[in-house]
Amino acid sequence: EVDADALYKRHRQGWVDEVIDKVPALLERLRELRASKESKSIGYLGNIVDLWEAFAKEEEMLVELGSDQTSLHNPFGGGYTPVSLTYEESKAMLVDDPALFKQHVQDSLKRQVTALHKLEQRGLRFWDYGNAFLVEATRAGANVLDEASSKAGLTPDNGGAFRWPSYIQAFMGDIFSLGFGPFRWVCTSGKEEDLQMTDKIAASVFRELMKHANEKAKGQYADNLKWVEEAGKNKMVVGSQARILYSNCEGRAALAAAFNEAVKDGRVSAPIVASRDHHDVSGTDSPYRETSDVYDGSAFTADMAVQNALGDAARGATWVALHNGGGVGWGEVINGGFGLVLDGTADAGRRAESMLSWDVSNGLARRSWAGNANAQLTIREEMQRQDGLAVTLPVKADRSLVRNALSGDQGANGVAKAPGSELEYVLTNCRVATMSAAATAPYGLLDGAAVGVRADGRIGFVGSAGDVTSAVGFVPGVTKLHDLGGKLVTPGLIDCHTHIVYGGDRSEEWELKLQGASYEEVARAGGGIVNTVSGTRSSSVEALAKAASPRIEQLMREGVTSLEIKSGYGLDVETERRQLLAAEAAASTHGFKLARTFLGAHAVPAEYKGRPDEYIDEVVLPAMDALHKEGHVDAVDAFCEGIGFTYEQTARVFKHAASLGLRCRLHGDQLSDGRCGELAAEYGALSCDHCEHMSAAGAKAMGEAGVVAVLLPASSVFINEAKLPPVADFRAEKVALAVATNCNPGSSPCPSLLLALHLACSRFRLTPEEAFAGVTRHAAAALGRQAEVGTLEVGKAADLAVWQCAHPRDIMYQMGYNPLVACFVDGKERPSSFPARSITADSDERLLSMLLRWTGSLAPKLHASLSAAFTTLLK
Repeated sequence: EVDADALYKRHRQGWVDEVIDKVPALLERLRELRASKESKSIGYLGNIVDLWEAFAKEEEMLVELGSDQTSLHNPFGGGYTPVSLTYEESKAMLVDDPALFKQHVQDSLKRQVTALHKLEQRGLRFWDYGNAFLVEATRAGANVLDEASSKAGLTPDNGGAFRWPSYIQAFMGDIFSLGFGPFRWVCTSGKEEDLQMTDKIAASVFRELMKHANEKAKGQYADNLKWVEEAGKNKMVVGSQARILYSNCEGRAALAAAFNEAVKDGRVSAPIVASRDHHDVSGTDSPYRETSDVYDGSAFTADMAVQNALGDAARGATWVALHNGGGVGWGEVINGGFGLVLDGTADAGRRAESMLSWDVSNGLARRSWAGNANAQLTIREEMQRQDGLAVTLPVKADRSLVRNALSGDQGANGVAKAPGSELEYVLTNCRVATMSAAATAPYGLLDGAAVGVRADGRIGFVGSAGDVTSAVGFVPGVTKLHDLGGKLVTPGLIDCHTHIVYGGDRSEEWELKLQGASYEEVARAGGGIVNTVSGTRSSSVEALAKAASPRIEQLMREGVTSLEIKSGYGLDVETERRQLLAAEAAASTHGFKLARTFLGAHAVPAEYKGRPDEYIDEVVLPAMDALHKEGHVDAVDAFCEGIGFTYEQTARVFKHAASLGLRCRLHGDQLSDGRCGELAAEYGALSCDHCEHMSAAGAKAMGEAGVVAVLLPASSVFINEAKLPPVADFRAEKVALAVATNCNPGSSPCPSLLLALHLACSRFRLTPEEAFAGVTRHAAAALGRQAEVGTLEVGKAADLAVWQCAHPRDIMYQMGYNPLVACFVDGKERPSSFPARSITADSDERLLSMLLRWTGSLAPKLHASLSAAFTTLLK
């Protein structure tokens, strides 16, 4: 701080512990505090630029985190003091020579940014408070744009991005999106004892709310509970008897109701005015601060604050305010605020409930539409809590459909021939089953067609073979043409439900089942899932990956390009981690796209027998936290069944997953009707799998919520399950149907998606087109990846399968027959189990591929040497 009066005032008030006015003394004091690990707040009397430059020159890194709260929304009117001038000189020049003062400010900003660059290279994490520091530094000519924006010549006003985030982008935006923001109240009596009573009431309210809050909200409540319990002894009051803490929609309504009741019964002697800071969930439109983390293109609109003020007025606020400026500068922000008098009357209580729910939910809806996972979680909870609140939830657009629509060039069957980057090769003279939902022909079939693949591994052309040479991206003499001689091209297949990584063997259980024991009887006798746990717990990552390799290889031979693999045979943190690591290793070895699902709630291990809730609290939730933090989890699954977990226990797991931003999947209604369709719908699950005993109500709930039904016919056959999934109900409710192997050691030892396809038709009575959509388009939806894979459309990943047959039904018709010719992942042909069938390799490459495959399995060291030599020869 350059103003001594302002700094010493803060020191007297207790906001800073010490004041130091010399840089060397400050640096020495920092070293002392770091060595003794003491916590102190220090006010430096001087210019921040001098301090940053001093830090940058020090050999020891004295600061790890940095920010800037300079009032740069008013840079040339006294908001910023340039380092080249004293505070008094700055005030004088501001009046005498404004133009020269502006030059000093901009030179100072460039020095400040230079020092920050040096510190950043040494590990400083810096963010902008939001008071226009980065904007004004850009205007001064300082380098604060990210690398991509600098290269493209973009500015913040035309789409450029800063190299450093605002603190809303870095931290606070996710808190606002949970509905938490600064709620304020003022005791109009001016009595300290009234404020103390409200502190006690607030603490009591928060303790109650924490009992049923989701994990993210619980953390916010806990922080603010500590704050309000200690606020009195820390003497936080400056002026009126007022308090401020962060609370969400439910908390604000509960606080207001409790305060109103306290005024009514006399515990508080006079009315309380409830309010909030404009720096809140929905009170402010400010593209450089409060709404800087709104990335849907609406950050520069100013309607949220207006709607807030008008809605608050309509719902009973005592007064409202709508004003320009404040915080980040005039013309850069619109703020909407309110005041609500709580006088102990029933009318005040009614208005508080109505108004406060709107005041927060308005912003939650906007942040939900912008794609923030916290906001989507919270607005769902608010719709359950508030009768009559209905907010449209966002559906993520399929990028390829958007690209195709914008291209304005539609080919046959509604398939786009969109502009793209250069085509690397084209598969031509073929029949193509696009499986696009927009296609009018069955399977999206195109005769005499071609598929063009770009250098970036995406599809650049789908359409008539006669149009290839005139297609955008086709370069004569560069784009390679591969004549398929009439073969069939489909999307690469997707096995969206497997337990393919495990240890041990359960063939003995199979014999018991053949003798009459049911799946449930075997499980209750200590077999089933738990029986595999010991074998998995005793296996290393390498052993698990090696054991799974033959099963995975079989799926690869059948054209599978995306494979979901679940954990769930560890039932402790370390073994669940090993399963997922083994899955990642297998994906790297075999060249498929992996979807990792955490299935800690698969069964209750022996050490927790009879204590499923303790198992969830002590193993499942901590394991989910750890594995998600480590980046090993794409989705969360649970087994909701009499031999697994109850509806309520599963809901707890799903609620925790949602708090981490993870989508859910569900093993449901396999052995009995557990209302799993309704549960999956309630939590917006990607899919509900098995479904043999699902009710019509469950199917209806899934249809309304867009939950995919994943059918597992091989499992049904293997355990001789007489009950079939309600396919007719699913069709009636327009539920998307996916098909998967459920490959696992106990109920479906089936590493064949082609067999699962046949059984889906012959046993579950799906049409062949429904079944094939179930391993392409709908399987992609079950993984949440429909924007990238599952259909052959321009812009999507070039995951392709080439078949020696004329029609997709032929793939499913013959049991035990595999017509696959070749398979491509991201446009690269995967080394084939049948080298002679390769599409893109010439004859020499096929011979080398065969030799490399043999040596890879027989002599790894020889394989490595030959691979390097052959690569050089081919070049």
